[in-house]
Amino acid sequence: MVTGGLRNVLADWTDYDRAGFSLAKTLGVFPGGRSFGSVKWMFWGDGSPLGSMLVDVLDG
Repeated sequence: MVTGGLRNVLADWTDYDRAGFSLAKTLGVFPGGRSFGSVKWMFWGDGSPLGSMLVDVLDG
């Protein structure tokens, strides 16, 4: 669970991939113990539906 809310966690962030990862964890897409390194391919790979959707939500 994210303490202080997602907005507070992301306040100083500029990296979309890590912000998307935090969003996915908050939404329950990834379990709390999952590391960014284990799923980074979803954000860095071309055409990953999950990574694209999370970035779209952040852009929203």
